[in-house]
Amino acid sequence: MRGMRAPRSATPEPVDPEAVSPSGPQRALKQAALVLLCLLWIVVGLIGHDPWKNDDATSFGVAAEMAQSGDVVVPRIAGEPWFEAGPLVPAMAAATMRAFSPPLLPHNAARLAAGLLLVAILAYASLACRELNGRAFRWVPVLILVGSMGFWERAHVLSGELGLTAGVAIGLYGLALALRRPVPGGIALGLGVAIGFLARGYAAPYWFAATVAILPLVSATWRTKAHLATVAVAAAVALPLSAAWPLALAQRSPDLYAAWTIAENWREYFAPAAGGALDLGYVLRNLPWFAWPALPLALWTLWIRVRGFNGGAGDPGVVLPGVLALVVLVGVSFERESKLIAAMPLLVPLSLVGALEVDSLKR
Repeated sequence: MRGMRAPRSATPEPVDPEAVSPSGPQRALKQAALVLLCLLWIVVGLIGHDPWKNDDATSFGVAAEMAQSGDVVVPRIAGEPWFEAGPLVPAMAAATMRAFSPPLLPHNAARLAAGLLLVAILAYASLACRELNGRAFRWVPVLILVGSMGFWERAHVLSGELGLTAGVAIGLYGLALALRRPVPGGIALGLGVAIGFLARGYAAPYWFAATVAILPLVSATWRTKAHLATVAVAAAVALPLSAAWPLALAQRSPDLYAAWTIAENWREYFAPAAGGALDLGYVLRNLPWFAWPALPLALWTLWIRVRGFNGGAGDPGVVLPGVLALVVLVGVSFERESKLIAAMPLLVPLSLVGALEVDSLKR
């Protein structure tokens, strides 16, 4: 009939998020400011001072010899083989020394490698949180990490633990991605394991092996063929990459390879087997300040989720980083040599757990 309006479409018009969110028009500016904040945090402490502490000075010594000789297969200090950590971090530092010294002083140029590793840690922690919890959470673990006391105090030091932390962040992202895309996730997991191994030895392979074994026991999400495929792909990537350096070392000298197997032994990760005293309380005593505020935020998330709120504690965003955090905590506590810097990788999964319930805190 004339004079009657045509009925409106049942399909609602798309909503412009920029119009709904008051912060929408400034979203790009705010994200750019966060990136700038992170870059400033990374840069502060990298240059302008002599090598800090034992790990920094030792790694710089190894890197200097690598840069001078061009040999990244056999880490050396003062001409003597050094197998306290893997060759990855000193090799990266040697590369930045050759590229940026001059104009930078050698130790400042070497420490730029720490900056590259920090970029990787923050980026992959963000990507892992986005995979598990959505885009709205992708910045929260980054802010928790840069605000953590232990990360600020130890992350600008050239050390094998820094490379191990990067490997943990990449591997955690791989496990998160694998829930949606098992093969790419397995590749990222394998890369993370290999990077961790080449930086600090067997810790990363042990931790991720335990994690992928425990996950199916605690959640049906990982009792799938896709999880097995992820593990198989990760093993296919991690084994050849990890074995490349020990094989090169064995070809160079069987005696050097034997020295490495003595230094990097499974007993080092279980104090009683290595003849050492097991001090389970060392990490727990220092964790409250070292992991501040990542630890209290993670405990707050567990308090909220265990009571059944906001999806409960069975959400993959809680289970995956939570299991990895427990595995790393136990692993670090059982190591023969108790060093607080060894707990730095623990901050990555803690930051992901802590990110989930920041908005439920009272302002």
